[in-house]
Amino acid sequence: MTEQTGMHKTIPIVPLGPSEAHLQNEVTSYKCYICKELEHEDMVLLRTGDKKLSFACLDHPGVVQEFIRQFGRAPLGWTLSKSSKA
Repeated sequence: MTEQTGMHKTIPIVPLGPSEAHLQNEVTSYKCYICKELEHEDMVLLRTGDKKLSFACLDHPGVVQEFIRQFGRAPLGWTLSKSSKA
């Protein structure tokens, strides 16, 4: 649903989950951005370009950290904890 306001067209933000993927972003592929494996339950969507989202497997190094950097929270089912180094 869009609204026409004067000369500007506004598109409402529609949250699709905890990471709030928005309608104006395009999902480029349903395969992992890194290994090209087909979509499965242990994947997240990451911003990979201007208004582009791509899936990535959570077991690749750095994917969880990048998800947290982009969206400010852990993926669904994950919890953050502080390191207890002595």
